[in-house]
Amino acid sequence: MPAAEKSSAPSGLARELLQLPISIALKSFRLISCAVGIGGIILSYALGIFRLVSSLGLNGHLRAEEREVLDFVSAFQREYGSKRPKFTATDFVDAIWKSRNAYKLLFVYLHSPDHPDTPGFCRRTLCSENFSAFVNENFVAWGESIRTNEGFKAGIRLKATRFPFCAVVVAGPDNTMAVLQRVEGAKSPEEMLMLLQEELEGNACALIAARRKVVERFSLGKQDATLGAIYNANQQRREEKEIVEEAATETKRKSEEEEGTEERRAHEATEEQDILEGKATEAERNDKEDGETLESTVHSFVEKQECLENETAEAERKLEGREEAQDGEKSNTSEEAALARMWQEGALLLGAEPEKGPDITQVLIRFPMGERKERRFYSTANIQSLYDYVESLDILQVGNYRLVSTFPRVVYGSEKVSLSLKEAGLHPQASLFVELNSVKFYAA
Repeated sequence: MPAAEKSSAPSGLARELLQLPISIALKSFRLISCAVGIGGIILSYALGIFRLVSSLGLNGHLRAEEREVLDFVSAFQREYGSKRPKFTATDFVDAIWKSRNAYKLLFVYLHSPDHPDTPGFCRRTLCSENFSAFVNENFVAWGESIRTNEGFKAGIRLKATRFPFCAVVVAGPDNTMAVLQRVEGAKSPEEMLMLLQEELEGNACALIAARRKVVERFSLGKQDATLGAIYNANQQRREEKEIVEEAATETKRKSEEEEGTEERRAHEATEEQDILEGKATEAERNDKEDGETLESTVHSFVEKQECLENETAEAERKLEGREEAQDGEKSNTSEEAALARMWQEGALLLGAEPEKGPDITQVLIRFPMGERKERRFYSTANIQSLYDYVESLDILQVGNYRLVSTFPRVVYGSEKVSLSLKEAGLHPQASLFVELNSVKFYAA
């Protein structure tokens, strides 16, 4: 044989293995590897070589499924650039096998070229720097177009109904799988990262434990070859079964949580509907009561107006009395006159006290020395009306004060006097304290 032919021909053992059926060659190599105790890394590498051989025809060409995947990866890179998830160039079944041997979850993307959301999702989410780096670091990625046979079959197997479609898959024994997460519709990079992070954290312990057990299993491979091979095979089957069962349990738990959430939402919607119906009934009853009491309200308003006029006259008399009693104290006259004017103006501005009703606010005001005064106001009245009321009571002898509320503490100072009682959060009832200067007074 010429030298050139010798260099290109495989060795005798390799040639004989290549001539065997692929399934027999794979099982033979696994048995030999376990018997001699070589490590998991060499085993995975060698099995990868045999799978590569199995994907080639007799003339060295790729299978149709793998050629479709390679065409999709090339087209995706031409369209969206090289900053992307590194899709493995195998069919879907081999991608599951690859993720199992890498002890990683499988990230699947099904590409729908005709969907209007596809270009934006690919550019902004799949090809974002943070998301693509996270997927390449922690997952085995596989993608395909649904126009191809391989992509169509994967879509049926994953039950894809809306696009863009992504899924997180955990490999099981004998090329089986469990779907941990389905993501349908366009999502932001942050939403996708959060979903993948949850799945990674939820299954990381099982994957790490499986990898550790496999390493420990191969470290014992130098012992009795036959017993080691049997133990390793049984152990691997148990581990794979545990992974699938854990994934199925997690999927069931999430499904139950989603069902519970839907039930709570339905219950909340029913309660809200009941509340709205109750409010409507209450409004009808209030309208009827308002119509029946309109005449009595008018009569009461006239009476209160007369009382207001009497109060105003009384305030004027008190003011005149104070001015006559304090003629000798010129330094205090101006301040007390100002207070008297404030009381008089407050009484005039208040108007008649309204009757109880849905638009009426009940306000309780407590003074520093323990006095309490209560009055009703329209909810549309502003905070200044409360100051007018305090000044009309002739209780305070100073004008430097402010109204505050506690729990939480809110100061209704000059910047809030234009707010209505409803806008200030005091409707339908409130309790305020009169605070002098920097001294705070609270109820006992």
